[in-house]
Amino acid sequence: MPDSQTSFSELSRLQTFFSLATDLFCVAGADGYLERINPAFCKVLGYSEEHLRSQPLLSFLHPDDRARSQNAVDRSLRGEGIPIAIENRWLHQDGSLRWLEWNITPVNGEEGLLFYGVARDNTLRKQVEAETQKLTSALESQLQETTQRLVLYADLVKNLSLPVNIFQLLDPADPRSLTLITSNPAAADELGIDIQRSIGKSICEVFPKIQETLLERHAQIAQQLIPNQHYNTIYEDDQVIGGLFEVRLFSLPDRCLGVAFENITERAQLEKQVKESKARLRTAFDKAAIGMARMSVDGYWIEVNHVLCGILGYTPDELQQLTFKDITPESEHPQDDMYYNQLIAGEIESCAFEKQYRHSQGTLFWANVTVSALRKRDGSICDFIVTIEDIERRKQAELVLQERAIELRRLNRQLAQSRRTLTRRNEELQHFSYAVSHDLKAPLRAIASLSEWLEEDLSGDLPEESQKHLQLIRQRAERMARLLDGLLDYSRVGCKQTHLEMVVVRSLLDEVIDSLGVTCKLQLDIVGEMPTLETRKISLSQVFSNLISNGIKHCNRDDCHLTIAVKEQKDFYEFSVQDNGPGIDSAHHDRIFNIFQTLQDRDQVDNSGIGLAIVKKILDLEGGEIWIESELGQG
Repeated sequence: MPDSQTSFSELSRLQTFFSLATDLFCVAGADGYLERINPAFCKVLGYSEEHLRSQPLLSFLHPDDRARSQNAVDRSLRGEGIPIAIENRWLHQDGSLRWLEWNITPVNGEEGLLFYGVARDNTLRKQVEAETQKLTSALESQLQETTQRLVLYADLVKNLSLPVNIFQLLDPADPRSLTLITSNPAAADELGIDIQRSIGKSICEVFPKIQETLLERHAQIAQQLIPNQHYNTIYEDDQVIGGLFEVRLFSLPDRCLGVAFENITERAQLEKQVKESKARLRTAFDKAAIGMARMSVDGYWIEVNHVLCGILGYTPDELQQLTFKDITPESEHPQDDMYYNQLIAGEIESCAFEKQYRHSQGTLFWANVTVSALRKRDGSICDFIVTIEDIERRKQAELVLQERAIELRRLNRQLAQSRRTLTRRNEELQHFSYAVSHDLKAPLRAIASLSEWLEEDLSGDLPEESQKHLQLIRQRAERMARLLDGLLDYSRVGCKQTHLEMVVVRSLLDEVIDSLGVTCKLQLDIVGEMPTLETRKISLSQVFSNLISNGIKHCNRDDCHLTIAVKEQKDFYEFSVQDNGPGIDSAHHDRIFNIFQTLQDRDQVDNSGIGLAIVKKILDLEGGEIWIESELGQG
């Protein structure tokens, strides 16, 4: 048998681990109520332990997750104790949601079916994933919108004539001599040019905001005199015609210069939005609290953030030379291949699983991985977005928890065996006490009867002193019988299982006083508002009965006065039974609660010395306390 002190120490360490763990631990019964939880459980959900244990477990789940969670439990039960791995949403006390990832093991032991669960708070990771997905979706939407608008814009350019102006350089030495000789209707509509009034005017008059440098550029192109040569430039400062235009310049024969304008204001705004979206996505990527990467279809790391580099132990350049299989042990390849093939085939768009990676130093560690596919317009995969979270500590904690659960089950079995042994020994002791009481009381009754027969047979012949001796024999026999009855009562305290019930203490006191047959010579006062308690009625009745009868029995005055009072303390009620009898010297205060202890000769006071011992035993079993405050002559 293991040393009890060692088992207690191990249990104490397990309880310490249970209390200090940052993960959520709990034990739930088959009825759906929590039986035990650690402080982290209360902290994460914001409820007190009493509140969490007072309601069914499913009531704290998001309504949409309750049926799925119950189905997982039912599947586990049908599978004869298959462990449960599930992630669901829990309602925080402030109304927010907490994502918890559970690993639950059902155990069918001697105490019935229990569920041992450990959970990880994934709320932050979920928020990061949601924000990442939101940014990714926004970027994809913006890119798609931009592409559609650019395609539409390209179609417009293709199908419609651009605004075109033709200038002729009249004086090769003077760029300002570029004079408008013709313009198409599109130019009139787009640029707001009055063609009839603008023909024959210089380029500066047609576009009064034109920059000097642009004018020189026109002149240089015109002076090259290379027919059909095209040149592009962009006016980014709205100095030409109040908008952002891309201008195509092409030289024509006879010193003519064609100027075609394309309004790119909207396209530039879209490109700016895309650029800003990319910047936001890049910030989220770099600042994420978990490892993130963009991976090519053939498994190479394209982009990685600093957290991922820290998790894997590689620099970004080193990782970009490797595939995900290069840092994965072969035992994980079948699982990786399964998810990879499903993603490529379009059967799934994302997946989440646990796997092992090999650190740059060669050690293996567990990680939680999510993979999402980014697809092109034709449905083919462009690349993958991967998130990796190091869960090695959690795995180690799960292993420790499993070991502790095994140890706890072993200790529970030992405790159950000890409980059965104790119950059996209590039954044996009770049987022994009853047998001893019964077997000893029979000779005592015979002794008493024999003394009576002797007194009757020898009546008139017995001296007075012998008669007193025979009476003394009967008194001692009766006292011995009462001592045996008291011993039997003492041994039975705590052996009989009684249920808790609501007890009105004032009514209980009335019943006790009535059963004691208190005479009218006694003045008995009940002081204070007696409470209503949830307790064991029979035990409390025994306590008051012994205390009151003890006070009456030892009162040596004609004006006997008992006072029963109550005080409500912070965590308990304090009852007192006060008398005006002879009092007890402080030297004997500890003795009076020991069995068979009396302060007066039993020939003077009929007292077994068991009543107060029974009271103390009851209170010890119920976690209460009893003491005496008395001095000689002061009750």
